[in-house]
Amino acid sequence: MLKPVLILLLGAPLTAVAAQPAALSLEDTFDAYVQVILHGNEASREALRKRNLLRGINDGTDVIVAPLDVLQLPKAAFNGTAMEPVSRALEMRQKTLSCTITHITRETVDAMLQANVAYRCAFPDLSGFFATYRNAQKRRAVVGDDPEDAKALFVSFANALRDAPDRSHQGRAVFLQMPDSGTWESTNLPLLGLALLQRVMPFDAWNTRIEAESVPTVTGIPTCDLMMAAQLGFHARHPPQSPFLSNGMLQRNLLKRVEGMSDEEAARDCQITHDRNRELWNREKTD
Repeated sequence: MLKPVLILLLGAPLTAVAAQPAALSLEDTFDAYVQVILHGNEASREALRKRNLLRGINDGTDVIVAPLDVLQLPKAAFNGTAMEPVSRALEMRQKTLSCTITHITRETVDAMLQANVAYRCAFPDLSGFFATYRNAQKRRAVVGDDPEDAKALFVSFANALRDAPDRSHQGRAVFLQMPDSGTWESTNLPLLGLALLQRVMPFDAWNTRIEAESVPTVTGIPTCDLMMAAQLGFHARHPPQSPFLSNGMLQRNLLKRVEGMSDEEAARDCQITHDRNRELWNREKTD
């Protein structure tokens, strides 16, 4: 009797080692993405690597997983520079970042199980620092670059980043379950990293907002108002009088197009249009 029991006990670890690792659940996959994106968590990064191996992605796994930690690069780049206080503030504030699932709906699309995951994140709200940043940019335009001014601005921004209140960020991610491995894959959840970066390092958005203060307000969305000003300027330079300039046709079309969009969606749509127009106009100059 003892011999069969010993065989079973000795065989159990071998069986466990040889077994295929279980696929992450939908919730665990979401959490692994979030932990890497927000915190650079190594255990979650390894879980995503193993998930990719389950899917048969044997090459370039680190290329897929490593870039998810969007705060790693700015923190490293700021160290040893005048922006080092910002790096330390990012390190501190990163610990408070969080995202949670609020709702999940599941459906079958083209014979694949699809999950639509709504989530809410707590990100720092730095909007209160905008006036300070704008004043600094106006001073820079008058007196030029001053290292001491820049240093003081970075320290002030670092303090604001540490002390800023949290603000809710709502998002939606689409997951598909792979039929063979059972793993879940999302193509748009990694964009959460971009949303995070824009919240903690909002300088591009602030520069756009400052630039838009010099053009007429149409939508109140800086990117869209800049795009409209560029369109109107282009048509005004092409005699005879462009029909697009009469009766506010372009403005009405823009307002109709962005109706129902979030500010982020509208800004993204307007930026795509602005870039496309610029490319077309530049091509027209060279033809």
